Formats: sequence, structure tokens, C-alpha cells
Amino acid sequence: MSMETAFDLERECGEDQLCAGQKGGVEAAIHAVSGLFDCGEGEAECVLLGDATNAFNTLSRPAALWNARQLWPRASRFLFNTYQGHAALYLRGEKEPLWSQEGTTQGDPMAMQMYAAGTLPLIRSLKEPAEQGPQVWFADDSSKCSSLERAREWWDGLGERGPPYGYFPNSHKSILVVREGLEERAREVFEGVEGLTITTGSRYLGGYVGTREGRHAYVQQKVERWEECIRDVARAATKRPQQAHAVMTKSLQAEWDFVMRVIPEEKETFEPLRHLLATTYLPGLCGKSVDDAEAAVMLLPARHGGTGVRDPTERVAEAYETSVQGTNVLTTAIQHGTHPDQPFDPFIHRLQMHTAIHEGKRRADAQAKERFDDGVARLPPGRQRAARRAQEAKTHAWLTAMPSCSDQTDLSGDAFRDGLAVRYGYRPSNLPSSCPGCGSAFTLTHALDCAKGGLVIQRHNELRDVIGDVGRMAFGAGSVHKEVVLKEGDGQGREGVRTDLVIRGVWDRQRDASFDMCVTNADAPSYGNRPTRFILATHERRKKNKQVRVCEDLSMTFTPLVVTVDGVWGREAEHFFTRLTEQLLTRQGWSDRGRGRVHGWLRARLSVALVRAASLCLRGGRQSWRGVGATDGAGVCSSDE
Repeated sequence: MSMETAFDLERECGEDQLCAGQKGGVEAAIHAVSGLFDCGEGEAECVLLGDATNAFNTLSRPAALWNARQLWPRASRFLFNTYQGHAALYLRGEKEPLWSQEGTTQGDPMAMQMYAAGTLPLIRSLKEPAEQGPQVWFADDSSKCSSLERAREWWDGLGERGPPYGYFPNSHKSILVVREGLEERAREVFEGVEGLTITTGSRYLGGYVGTREGRHAYVQQKVERWEECIRDVARAATKRPQQAHAVMTKSLQAEWDFVMRVIPEEKETFEPLRHLLATTYLPGLCGKSVDDAEAAVMLLPARHGGTGVRDPTERVAEAYETSVQGTNVLTTAIQHGTHPDQPFDPFIHRLQMHTAIHEGKRRADAQAKERFDDGVARLPPGRQRAARRAQEAKTHAWLTAMPSCSDQTDLSGDAFRDGLAVRYGYRPSNLPSSCPGCGSAFTLTHALDCAKGGLVIQRHNELRDVIGDVGRMAFGAGSVHKEVVLKEGDGQGREGVRTDLVIRGVWDRQRDASFDMCVTNADAPSYGNRPTRFILATHERRKKNKQVRVCEDLSMTFTPLVVTVDGVWGREAEHFFTRLTEQLLTRQGWSDRGRGRVHGWLRARLSVALVRAASLCLRGGRQSWRGVGATDGAGVCSSDE
């Protein structure tokens, strides 16, 4: 219901209540308020940052449901059915529940939108002409940018009109930001408002409003806290690198990205973060020291050959400029208001956001490509090929996947570090100097190619089993068969033909399709400097020459699945994965997830399986173990007996 009807409320709220789902609403609010206060337009002597007491729990339900019926009719029946009765809140140790009669229920996906509809009439009743100072609302966080006298009138009006809607202004939680030199006058104007904090600068919705010095000090304080966080994550990465990397890329990095978008700062401010990432975090993640050339490559987006941890000093100017351009339509509407004949149009705002984000990504991609080329050029020649292959073939699905046991995308610490070693072509730590199987020098290439101990076969079987499991999800458990003999040997020197998987209904209904896999190392000495695509095509051709005729005689189709150890798939395999994604969407009922998300899940599952298989070749035992020869299950007597 929220997804289906959200745009109705977004269009109704416009620039008045930004929690209704306006894209970039928080950023637009920060740009609008800080922009007016910094440039001093009109009577912008102060910014009053208002807050309410327990706002979501005190929202008047009757008023909110009535307002939703008038302003958001398509969702009003759903909200009424949800909140027409009192919700029972059970407390541990208590026999009788508490009956929730007001506010929204914690965890309700519609809570934010219901709050927007419930408070919109209150907001509009306080709205004044733009020249008298705009007001900005995001949920219960309100603000008024105007002269001191206008701000006091607005505050008094909020205290009078708010309670019927369940909005109770709390002066102890509110802040009045004034220009330097106006503190004494502000105290006189707001005399009688107990607990109100009067200052020349304050945090606002994750941004900052106030003097330049205060803004710089605020960001500097943030950077110092992030430095401690990076050290903590680096320590965690020594034992749990995949989980630590997920924390860094999905959470911590997003914090300073947001600050960069809403606060203009110099790149030097974020230099300590870049230094810690290169000297502390990456070594903890890789399990080895990282030089400048490696750090330059690794501190890039994953799709550009990096680890997904971006260099913060390269993001500052671009992030802020993209945010300002993207929110320009909404910011202008907040600052200067809209005419009744030409109200705020969410379509134009979304188009502006899309255009700005697209242009920002294009510029960022061009800069990332230049930094990648410069960093790779400084790597040893033997490692440049692996790094460029990772960037060109986009083999980063395992690196950006969230570790999950249910999705089988979790990796051990050694496997994750081995995946990084294969991605960037360096020798992992804690490996023997000579091969336990054949005695040769145990280099990265030799470990991936040595057939002693059967690890290469196990690597092949690991991938076969994962594709078979996904095939059962897509086509049914009875439609997938492993290690199928297509043609028996004649005993006179002619070998039989066996295929890895037979799946029914892949290309044609009720028709069997044969799949045979090959996992190869594109950096093997026998390949020389041949292009990766040429190596994959060669293996596909060999597979077809061996099995196509046999499959045709059995009325089957044949598809070779060829992949490098670092995740570059052949052309035939790419077609199969497209078909597999389509079948998962329909058979598993995942159409609501979208094609891109399902395809990404499939890529991550296969990519993680390849990392595990490569780690097996690096860490697995190659010794041959001899049994005692007992075949009947009886106990074996000792020599003393």
C-alpha cells in the first residue's frame, strides 16, 4: 500500500512536509535553511529549530485518520483498518496490557507517511508568505528562518495550534540559531520560553546551520569520531574481514558521504580518513602491508576495480555539487514558495534529481577510471593483468554481497583474503614456500593450477553443486541431475562422454539441456598474454566439439559453462544466467524484487562459490592419505594383541 499510494501523498505535501517521500528531502531542507542563513537574504536573523515531545506517540489518531481521508484517500481505508481499534502493548512481567490509543505503532511501515498526512493541516495553518521567512518540516523536526520577532510569533502559534493535532512543542529540545552579536536581543525576544538553547551554530538534520568556524569544528569533530571507528573496524577486520568490510562500505562510509553532500568542506579536512584507510584498514583487511599503488587501486568503487571503499578526499567537492544541483527545484520551492497556479511538481523534482545523479556518476566514473589507470600502471607487471581483468569484467559481486548464512554468501576470513589476493594478483600470507603435493615453488598461479590432491576437481565440483542447487530452485528438484553419462565407453580405447548437469526445461519445455563446466586460471603460464575472452571462447569451442554431436543424438541441447577462477564468465554462461534469472522470478515468486536484484543475488551466490573454490586450492591439503585396508567394518587389532 505504501509503495502503491506514496506518490499521492508526496504530491499533496509538496515542499510543506518533506517526510512524505520526497527524494532528497533531508538534503533539500539543509541546503534551503543553511543557504538562507549564510547569505542573509531578507530578514534571516535566526533559524528556530523546533522539536516536539514524543511526537510519533502523541500524534492524534482521530485527526490523522480524518486528514488522511481528505488528503490521502487511496490509503485512508487501510489506515483506518489498522488504527480503528486500540493496540495492545504487552510488557514483560505485567498481566494486563497497555492500550495504545494515540500515535503510530512502532515498526509500522506507514508511520512516517501517516504522520505527514496528520500534521499537514497544522503546517499549512502556520505557513506565511515566503518573504516573511520560510518554515521547513521533516516529520516532527520543524524550523523557521526569519527575523527574531517573526520566529517568536511562529513559535507561539505552534504552541497554540499544535496540541489538537498531537504536536506538543518542547522548548528544552529546541534550539535558536542566531547571527553573531544578536544573542542578547534573542534572549529578550524569547523571554519566557524556558529551556530554549540560544547559540550561533547547531547541528540540523545531520547538517549544520551557523558560522563557518562552527561548521568546520562540527565536521572536524565528526572526522575525529570516524577515525576511531576506522581503527575499530580495522581491528575487527583482522578476524572477520568480510563482516568488517560490510560495516565499512554499507554503514560507516555512508555517514561521511552524507555529510559531504550537505556541508561544503575542503578535501584536507578528510585527509586523516584517507590516511587511516590506506595505512590501517586495508592492511587489516588484506592481512598484509599495502603500498601507495595498491591503496590507490583499492580505494575505488568495486565496479572500477577497487574494494568499494572510496577515497573520501576525492568525493568532497563532487558529492556536494551533485546534491545542490539535484535538490535545486525542491530547495527553491522551500526558500521562495510556489504560486497557487504553479504548485510544486514532484515529477520535475525527480527528473532534476535523476539528471544530477546521472551526471555526477558520469563525472565520478571518469575520475575513477583515471585514478585506476594511474594506480595500475604503478603495480608490478605481473599483477596488472589481474587488476585490469577485475575492472573490465566487473568481478566484484562477492565483494559487495552482504554476508548471509541463508543466502550462502558468507566467507571465512582466509577465504575473503584469498579472494582479494586473486583479485589483485598478489601472494596471500601464511602459505607454505613449496607445494605440499609436488614440491614446486608455491606461487599464486601454481596453487590455482596444481592438480595434486584433487583440489582442482573439488573446485570444479563446488561450482557444479551451486549451479545445481540454483537450478533446482528455478526448474524444480526433479529436473536437475548431476554427473550424467551421455555415452558409455566401448572398452576399446574410446572414452565415454559424461556431463556435469542435465536440466530439463531450460531452453525448451520438457527438453533436456546438458551443461558442462570448466574453471580455468587465465594467468596460467601456458596462456601467455592471450586475452581472457579468447581463452574462454577456446574452452567453449573444445567443450562443444566433444559433446554437441552426442547431445544432438540424444535430442538434447548443450551449453558450456566456462569461467576463470576470478569470476569472468564465458558468453554461453551469460545467456544461461539470464534465463535462470527469468525462471527464478516466476517460479520463486520473486517478481516484486525486480530482475536486477535477483540477477545480483545469483551473481553473488556464484561469485562467492568461486572465491571458496579458489581458497580451497590455496589452503586445502594435497597429501595422499593411506587407509588401513579394512573393508568389513570390523575393529582393527593393535600390534600388541
